[in-house]
Amino acid sequence: MFTAKSQVDDKVMGFEAGVDDYLTKPTQPRELFAHVKAVLARGKKPGSPPPPPTPPKERGYVIGVLAPKGGVGVSTMTINLGSACVTAPARK
Repeated sequence: MFTAKSQVDDKVMGFEAGVDDYLTKPTQPRELFAHVKAVLARGKKPGSPPPPPTPPKERGYVIGVLAPKGGVGVSTMTINLGSACVTAPARK
């Protein structure tokens, strides 16, 4: 969990909810990297081979939405764009 809530009660609630790690803002990039690296290392089972890659079933796309001023309808437009992409029929 990466949050600005730094009180002990907030951290306890996070761990009780099942988080793997709890890091508060602001943080240094090196500290964030170290936490992510530690969480990923804990997820690996020793001696087990990595699962074989599964071939993709469909081609995916990434759409970036940039705006010079955040907030002014950008979130609504982004949600509508994502919704339209999901509900649009796939072209072949």
